Amino acid sequence: MSYKDKAHFYATALGSLSEVQNQLLVARDVGYLVKTAFNPIADQTIVASKLLNGLIKTSKTFIHNS
Repeated sequence: MSYKDKAHFYATALGSLSEVQNQLLVARDVGYLVKTAFNPIADQTIVASKLLNGLIKTSKTFIHNS
């Protein structure tokens, strides 16, 4: 798998993560998740987002340097 493929895969994963974050907000707002359940999950999605953005940035650096 090339770095370009990886960057594309990570970008797709980031888009899916954004969808999950939006659905979490909806679940909280309609009362399916209480705040004490929502917060740890939301925090984990933020960590995952930062990791994915780092992977995307690193992959793009390798693309430009090759």
